[in-house]
Amino acid sequence: MDSEARRAQNEATFRRANEELKGKAEELGLLDEQPTPYICECGDARCAEVLMLTRAEYEHVRSHAKRFFVVPGHDGPGEHVVDRNETFSVVEKTGEGGRRAAAQDPRDGDSNHNGA
Repeated sequence: MDSEARRAQNEATFRRANEELKGKAEELGLLDEQPTPYICECGDARCAEVLMLTRAEYEHVRSHAKRFFVVPGHDGPGEHVVDRNETFSVVEKTGEGGRRAAAQDPRDGDSNHNGA
C-alpha cells in the first residue's frame, strides 16, 4: 500500500472512531455546546492526540466528506488548511486523497452530506 493510501486508511479509521464517540456523547445526553473529546484525524497512525469540539463544530467539519479536523500542524501532503482556531485545524483533502476520503466517508448517502 502506498503512503497516500495508508494515510487515507488511517484518516478513515479515525473518522469512524469519532463517529462512534459522537454517538456515545448523544447517548449520554451531552449538550450540543458542551465540548467533547475526539481523536485527531491526521494520517499518522501513531497519533493519539485528543481534541475537544462541540457537537456543532464536529458537525460543521463532518458536513464535508473531504474535510478532517486535526491538531494544528498535523496537516499533511495533499491537504490544505481551510479553517483553524486555537484548538484545532480543519484540513481538506485534494486530488486522489480527496476522492478516497469521499469514498470512505461513513456518512455516504446521509441527507446532510454534501461532499463539497
